[in-house]
Amino acid sequence: MTDGTEQGPPFSRKSGLVGLFVAGGLFVGMMQTAYVGITQHSPAPLLISIGTTGLVLVWLLPAVFNSYVILESDAIYIHLGLSSIHIQYEAILSVQESPGCKNRGALSFDRLGIEYRRDFTKDDVFIAVRDKDGFLKTLQAHNPTIQIKRRKKRA
Repeated sequence: MTDGTEQGPPFSRKSGLVGLFVAGGLFVGMMQTAYVGITQHSPAPLLISIGTTGLVLVWLLPAVFNSYVILESDAIYIHLGLSSIHIQYEAILSVQESPGCKNRGALSFDRLGIEYRRDFTKDDVFIAVRDKDGFLKTLQAHNPTIQIKRRKKRA
């Protein structure tokens, strides 16, 4: 496995604002719940809100600050927050630009969906990379059979 110094930085995640919007929304929700708890003279809504927000942040913060992609000699290593995926280049079926709301892992609105074979089934993972064209060229150099599905540009 490479250390990520050669190919890691160009393909690291984009620092998106999605995580900040989610964290801001959690904070506003917590403040609203705290206000309800204060006006009703009950600590339960505040405690529930703090606990829920804490659990979500434990999941969200690693996804925001610890997501990256490393292209190895025989596989792609994707680290998304608390989980990681190791995909052989031969297992990758297609890569497509994914602008929609379907998001698992990539905290960006400009992401790539990678469809791959996994134990006799198909699975997919979504990533955000800085140099999308360079990433796709590198993937195709390792496996020319990968289908690249690009979005149509708006006029």
